[in-house]
Formats: sequence, structure tokens, C-alpha cells
Amino acid sequence: MKKSKPDKPKTEKQKPDASSKSIWKIINTFIRKKISYNQEEQTNNDRHATYERTNNRILAGILIVTTIYAYFAYGQWSVLRESMQITNRACVSFKHISLAKVLDEKGEKVVAFRFTPQWENSGNTPTQNMTTLVTAKWPETPLPENYEFPDPSDPKPSRIHMGPHTTFGVGFLDVPIEKIIAFQNHSLHLYVYGWAKYQDILKYPHITRFCWEVNAISGDPKDRNTASMATFAIFSWHNCADEECEKK
Repeated sequence: MKKSKPDKPKTEKQKPDASSKSIWKIINTFIRKKISYNQEEQTNNDRHATYERTNNRILAGILIVTTIYAYFAYGQWSVLRESMQITNRACVSFKHISLAKVLDEKGEKVVAFRFTPQWENSGNTPTQNMTTLVTAKWPETPLPENYEFPDPSDPKPSRIHMGPHTTFGVGFLDVPIEKIIAFQNHSLHLYVYGWAKYQDILKYPHITRFCWEVNAISGDPKDRNTASMATFAIFSWHNCADEECEKK
């Protein structure tokens, strides 16, 4: 007969005490709150990023619209400014040359002939910072067409203010009587040339150049009691205005 094995003593399963349950509960609560906080923070970050992107798109749209508006506004102002400049700006042109005899200090002897250019402002506004210069050449042979027309050291440019629709004799040049007599004897040629520089009311610079050749001078140049008349021909060079002068 077999012997039965003795029964093992039964051990009672240990249950966690109340303190352990409290700790785990606290840990679980902390973890859940942490996860909830992280999720909420992520949601806020996403919302903030979406808000930033929306604002950037709105600002970009405003910038594009403003740029387009500024572009068209500038174009309209440019057209208006150009139209005003063309229709109302000062426009100075060379009209003719007046001639007079210059006497000595006693008023008895003719010592020179005075050439005075006459300028006209046909525009509707006055000139700004206008200066003019006139000089002469009396070579024995005709001037070449590519002559440079240098400015002399004397006389100096004259300053003048011209109102709209006015004509003035500005600056003058005295040619010695000996040169006038030599010209009448066909010993030399006589040219009078110069320029006028000015600005319009919009401060745009302008220039008008002229060169006239003296064809003939009538009368006795030495007689102080009689007037002398001169005829001119426009020289084929140095007669221009603004962009035309640059091309030449």
C-alpha cells in the first residue's frame, strides 16, 4: 500500500496594501495628465501655426495688392507729369540776332559791332536757373561741319529769368570794327553762335544751341550816324534743342 504524500502547506496570495494602491493611482493620474497636457499643447501649437500661416498669407496678399496699386499709381503720375511737362513747361528757342554799333568813350568813333541774341520762351511757365552764352568766330576759311564750338573763357555766361511768352535780348558780343571791315572786304568769314541752358518747373534740364553765319553787313561800318543791317544764314551745324543736341 502506497504512502500518500503529505499535502503542501497552502500559502495565501498576498494582496497589495492600500499604500501601494495610492502610489500607483497617483502615478497613473500624473501620466494621464501629462499625456493630456502634451496633447493640448500640441493642439495649441498646431492652432498657432495655422494662425501664423493664415496671417502670413493675408499679409502677402495685402503686400501684392499694395504693390500693384503703387505700380499703377506711379504709371498714372508719370503720364500726368509728362503731359504737364509737354503742355506747360518753359520752351526757350532762338529767334534772331540784333545788331548795333558801339562807340568809344567820347561817342565819336565806332569801335565795334554788338551782336545780341534774342531768345523767346513760348511755354506757359517761367524758366528756372537759365544761363546763356554767345561768342563769335571769324576764320579766313569756312568752319567745317564737325566744328566743336568750344565755350570761350570770356565772356562769362549770363543769367536770366524768362517768364512765359516773353522775348529778351540776353548777353551780347562785341566784334572789333577791324574784323567787320575785313568781313566786308571778303577777307574772313563771320559766325555767331551760343546756347541757352535752363530748367522747367519740374527741374528737368534743357538746352538750345544756335549758330548763324553772317552773310552780309550793309552800310558804312565807320559811320556812327547811320545804322548797319546784317543778314544771316543758319549754319548746318550746332542748331538743335535737347535730345537733338545729344545726337549731334
